[in-house]
Amino acid sequence: MAAAPGSGVVFSETYLDEVAEKSRNALLMRDAVGKAKASIYDIPSGIAFGLAPEADKEGAKEIVNVWKAHQASAQEKENRVNYLKWNKFVASQKAIKHPSVGKLKKEIGEDVDDAATLSDLDLARDDLARREMKIIKWKKDRRNVVAMPTADKEAVYHNYAKKDKTYLTKMEIAVSKASAAAYRSKSLSAANTNVTHGRRKVERPPTPMDMVIGMEFAKIGAKESRERYEHYKQLKKNEASVKQSGPTKASLGHATGALHAKRSGESATKAEWRLSRFMKVKPTMNMREYLAAGPRPGMTKSASSKDYI
Repeated sequence: MAAAPGSGVVFSETYLDEVAEKSRNALLMRDAVGKAKASIYDIPSGIAFGLAPEADKEGAKEIVNVWKAHQASAQEKENRVNYLKWNKFVASQKAIKHPSVGKLKKEIGEDVDDAATLSDLDLARDDLARREMKIIKWKKDRRNVVAMPTADKEAVYHNYAKKDKTYLTKMEIAVSKASAAAYRSKSLSAANTNVTHGRRKVERPPTPMDMVIGMEFAKIGAKESRERYEHYKQLKKNEASVKQSGPTKASLGHATGALHAKRSGESATKAEWRLSRFMKVKPTMNMREYLAAGPRPGMTKSASSKDYI
């Protein structure tokens, strides 16, 4: 039970809960176990948020069961050049050399009345005429700009050729501003009733409840803690380890001498050890002369051979 200050009226807890639920004051709202606190925004009337998802025109059944064959896109005929016809035309006019071809291009480019020839022989037009027509066609298609006078065409072309950038004339600027203003003033809600625009006063991103419930943040924190401890242990280990000193001149000399001795011992064959007094002893008997003398008389060959040995 609770009493209102300055009055003897006593309110029950249930009544206070009902008042808090109906109130729009965020300070009076109470947290319910297992429920998130509701967000309250003061939004003007007639403003809503969100975009209703569009229903798929084709479901899984239509996509799987229907096979559409590929159809090649049709190419623009007016942009294509009939090189075969152009080469035949140049050969018939005997314009074989480069200066003659350029002169022929200028002559055909000036003839505006022959529309069929211009469409088939796009390369025959001179550079100025082709650039002007491309710029005007691009402006008509992309910006829906009306045709300009000849003086404006030349100004646009020269600006485009000099700085590689198309500068708009005053008329084009006025038309583009009017079209942009009309586009901004046009309400998208009229075209699509599912879309409305507005802005909340409090820009607070929603809480990723899936990550909170799935303990993703706890896993990230544990991983970062393990990495910090591993780094700390590695630093301590590096500080405690004894640094190995580098090789000295004496150690390098000993190692070099041992290496040379090892290589020389491997290459040279080791002789058997003998006493020094027997190193210069010469034989007293010439076995070749003894064997060449032959066996003594009265001895067989076998006995003589044994005697020789």
